[in-house]
Amino acid sequence: MAYAPRFTYHDEMVHRLMEIARHREFSDHIPISPAADLRLRKQARQRSTHSSTLIEGNPITQKSIPQTIADRGRTPSEAQMEVRNYWRALEWIDEAVAKSVYPSEAFIRRLHAIVYSGARGRPRETSKYRAGQMRITDSASGKIEYMAPEPQDLDPLMAEFVAWWKSPAAADLPAPIRAGIVAYRFVTIHPFDDGNGRTTRALATYELWRSGYAFRGYLALEDYYARDLQAYYSALQMGLHHNYYHGRNDPDLTPWLNFFTTTLLQGAREVRKATEQVLGLEKKAKPRKPITRRLDNLVLRALVQAFVDKKGLVTFAVPDLSEWFGVSDKTARDWLAEWRSQGHVEPASGDERVRTWRFTGELGKTVETARSEALAEGEGPQ
Repeated sequence: MAYAPRFTYHDEMVHRLMEIARHREFSDHIPISPAADLRLRKQARQRSTHSSTLIEGNPITQKSIPQTIADRGRTPSEAQMEVRNYWRALEWIDEAVAKSVYPSEAFIRRLHAIVYSGARGRPRETSKYRAGQMRITDSASGKIEYMAPEPQDLDPLMAEFVAWWKSPAAADLPAPIRAGIVAYRFVTIHPFDDGNGRTTRALATYELWRSGYAFRGYLALEDYYARDLQAYYSALQMGLHHNYYHGRNDPDLTPWLNFFTTTLLQGAREVRKATEQVLGLEKKAKPRKPITRRLDNLVLRALVQAFVDKKGLVTFAVPDLSEWFGVSDKTARDWLAEWRSQGHVEPASGDERVRTWRFTGELGKTVETARSEALAEGEGPQ
């Protein structure tokens, strides 16, 4: 049976969608200096990473996120690994959108493997759907809050969900509505043993980004969920029976979409406010030349590192790239050789076998300027 979500538009929802679209247009077209752009994206990615893991009970504070991301050569705790994984998942989504990767079960399985990699056991390239029943209970009372679909139903449910996601009917919906439905349907199916919540929020981000609602990467939707967790959980529950088969298999999604679009509008308004505050910084700045998303993600990591290092030093080596991006040392060397030939990086120290690298030219200046501007505004090293 094909999946067909049910919901009803109403005037307030339509007005929210229109206002979200206006703020999106503003953020996409207003001139922003490369350094200010980098700083706003770094701040948003830190908030997204902190909030999405915080919702699942991760104890690492917002202040400690940069140090957790920048630490290298150490054995991380499970909490630290969760934070690093979510940051990496956002990088991977960013690259997938740039490559026009479309929704699929393989995409979802890979995204979950990144979100959940290293939490227990060895990292996996792709995740398998759970083989057991999933019950979510209240930690205090032991009361069942949700009983997910039975394992034998997961394959057809996920196939139907992805088929709808790729359908003309889904494509005809406004992007925020489609992203809200994607998030709700996935978390309702709850196909994995763990990590479903983080994967849900990452999938919503992916759908918004690929649909042109990235807000330049300045929006941290997860942050607004974490600000009022009770409202978030209540919106997901919608007052329905805890058993999937007793109403959650085909609910009216209007209450959830009200919450989702209201939350998205709150974020869109704050993105506009943040961009308006940096408008004076673009007057003397030239737009940055286009670079690959992978190199751009390395630049974001570099800015995080610059805040952790009190001297603002930014260096990286082959093992760092291998760890951060989940590739072989050979692939990392090939990237560095290519970026060196393009004038983006240069050796910082070491011989041909053991070498650290740094940004040069325009990218190096952008990171330095972004750090200086942030220090002037009181952001400071963490």
